[in-house]
Amino acid sequence: MRIYNDPDLWKMVKDQFARLVHHGGNSVDDMLSTIETLREQVSYLVESADDEDELRRAKAWGKQLDKCDHAARLLKTPGSSKSERSALKTRVEALRSDILNAFIIEQEEDARARDALES
Repeated sequence: MRIYNDPDLWKMVKDQFARLVHHGGNSVDDMLSTIETLREQVSYLVESADDEDELRRAKAWGKQLDKCDHAARLLKTPGSSKSERSALKTRVEALRSDILNAFIIEQEEDARARDALES
């Protein structure tokens, strides 16, 4: 099954992507919103992990998001530099790419498993 063949799954993935794109700006608040959306995806990945490697990877992403969240909150204080915000933005974008990719793959795998149970 391909993800775009399942209308509900396709809509959910598009909605997640839209949330991430909507908060894709350079402001600290946009980064915090992105981090929050990614936390939701990581929670799903932890809950639906099929093996220890998936679980370990999802938990590691969660810890990285905690660090990014802490850094973003520090950047809201006076005196933060543009280069610090840029570095954090780059890190959040890399995490966004990795987590969203894993989230989509896991959603598709879970949909296939549900379909197999229903057959």
